[in-house]
Amino acid sequence: MSDFQTVQITRTVTVEDVPLELLSMIRESEKIMKEHIESSFQALYDDLDSNNLIAFLDDLQNFRVHLGKADIKLNDCHGIALGFVQMLTSTPEDKPAPQNQAASYQNAPDLEGLKKKMEQYVDNIKDMKLHLEEQDE
Repeated sequence: MSDFQTVQITRTVTVEDVPLELLSMIRESEKIMKEHIESSFQALYDDLDSNNLIAFLDDLQNFRVHLGKADIKLNDCHGIALGFVQMLTSTPEDKPAPQNQAASYQNAPDLEGLKKKMEQYVDNIKDMKLHLEEQDE
């Protein structure tokens, strides 16, 4: 199998859908891994048992390509999650300063509200995971 090329794409989703998108990406990576790990290792063992180093090198390269595809999904997931957390935790200090002192107090972060949002996102992710696991059964 030859090396694969990648291209970065941009999609827009609602803030509420970000955890679902992350879950979907993790599942795609998991699927790639599950489909190829056992069979790839078995092929590598078989190649070595038969002293076929040419086949071993070819199978090893194929395995690495599949691992790379899974890793690309995980890397994308990491970037999206990092950006999402930064968006949720950004404060007015992260933005240009307001013109007057009164405005800065009005724009103070609502930490309790932010905490509740984060907890709700975590609960939503857990619920989506359970729902998807039920569908898999």
